[in-house]
Amino acid sequence: MDDLIQESKYWRNALKESRQRFEHLIFFNVQQILCLFKLINEKKINNLVSYVAVVFPRYSFKREFLQQIVDSLNIPKDIPTRIGTTGIVTNDETPSLVLNSVGEFVSQVSQNIPREKNPFSLPIASEKKTPLAISAQNCTDENLFYLLLHLYKSRLPEHFELFFCSKNTTETEINLLLKKEEKIKGARFSLIHVNKLTYSIRDYLLKSQIKRGPKEGNFNYIFTEPIGMEGFYSLESEKWVETDFQKFPSLVEIKSKIQKERMEKISGKTKEISQKKKYFSSQENLEMENLTELNN
Repeated sequence: MDDLIQESKYWRNALKESRQRFEHLIFFNVQQILCLFKLINEKKINNLVSYVAVVFPRYSFKREFLQQIVDSLNIPKDIPTRIGTTGIVTNDETPSLVLNSVGEFVSQVSQNIPREKNPFSLPIASEKKTPLAISAQNCTDENLFYLLLHLYKSRLPEHFELFFCSKNTTETEINLLLKKEEKIKGARFSLIHVNKLTYSIRDYLLKSQIKRGPKEGNFNYIFTEPIGMEGFYSLESEKWVETDFQKFPSLVEIKSKIQKERMEKISGKTKEISQKKKYFSSQENLEMENLTELNN
């Protein structure tokens, strides 16, 4: 037990320092960092290509480019191989080596992406600028989908803007969200199922919001049950009931509409190609007629 406590201390200290040096690390939890480090350390480039494609969905990287970054990291060969997803280490240097290696990798990748395609620096337009407490009792997954579409209106939320709360949510995760909100001014973060937080964590979240003020912070606090919502009544609030969701088209209708638009687009392209072929064919016929006249 003492070893685990000491190990936890190593990781907390190293993570705090590394996130100050590499700000992109605030977008990754320790488990994700360990997974990414494992791929980097073992030089599994094909897997890295897939992993990076998830983190940076708007941009694609060549295998050779990622290979070049991995080769430049100079990770010590004697670094413990027992890291896995548990974070087991044998000294206080390993966490820093792991975090700095991943931080440098993500930083180099991010620097080579155009700003408009980089989710870590994308100036996201957010219409709402103040925190909002939302009551959506007995909200189904489908209704939650509609609610998020409504909240983000003209765009889809980024993956890091959505946080699903649970009884296992920690203060560290809450602090990470607060840091993200400070780093990406245009983003708006939705905390879903705030009612599932333990009393102490929900109280910590509420106090953090009160400290900022009722008009400060780009957060949506979504309660799917009334548990704990009374503390958030000082914020601007909305209430959603079943009839509010009935005005939205069903997912089947949305899918059908998308397919129809896609088919119309394909049909339009086919028609355009057909017209171009007809045009060039007529031009060729005209040229042949001119050549025939000249020969005569």
